[in-house]
Amino acid sequence: MSEVRKAQGLTVDDLVERLADIGRSDITNNKIWNMQAGHVKPTFDAVLAIANALGVSPLTFMTMPDGAEVAIEIAPSVEISPARFNAWTTAARPLPGGDEDLFVEHHPFGTGLPRRQGSPEEKAQALVSRLTARLAAVDEVIAALDAEAIEFANGVRELTDVDLPEEQRRAINALMRTLRIDSDPELTS
Repeated sequence: MSEVRKAQGLTVDDLVERLADIGRSDITNNKIWNMQAGHVKPTFDAVLAIANALGVSPLTFMTMPDGAEVAIEIAPSVEISPARFNAWTTAARPLPGGDEDLFVEHHPFGTGLPRRQGSPEEKAQALVSRLTARLAAVDEVIAALDAEAIEFANGVRELTDVDLPEEQRRAINALMRTLRIDSDPELTS
């Protein structure tokens, strides 16, 4: 914010005066200084008002130089580069791992990016295609989980052949009953 203000040759007093001219006399010199120093986070409506007073897009304050030597934390333990953050913020690209279809379908209005076009039937067909692809992925996950369950059951069955204390043997038998694992069938692979 201060870089934009200074580039226009404005002081904090000048900015506060411009803000008052557009009806935002609640944004005082003290608030501007605290925002610029990072002592307080500006509210979204304050960002809009300051951008308006300076004649710039609000995104000016929500993006940073691509080459900045910082990582932006978008969630606990999830950091991205300034370039990736800018691409996400300006609706150019989704976050890593984000759903491309949802990103295209629900990007900000007025960005010049095309939304999905077509008749309701074409949109329905596109949705069916996306859902079919996702169902195929679900089937793969289910198959992997089934394989793990079989491996687990076989491992539990093998424990019945081990000489264990009676208390542990009862616990294993209870587990097998709970999970409906037969104690003496052929091992499945």
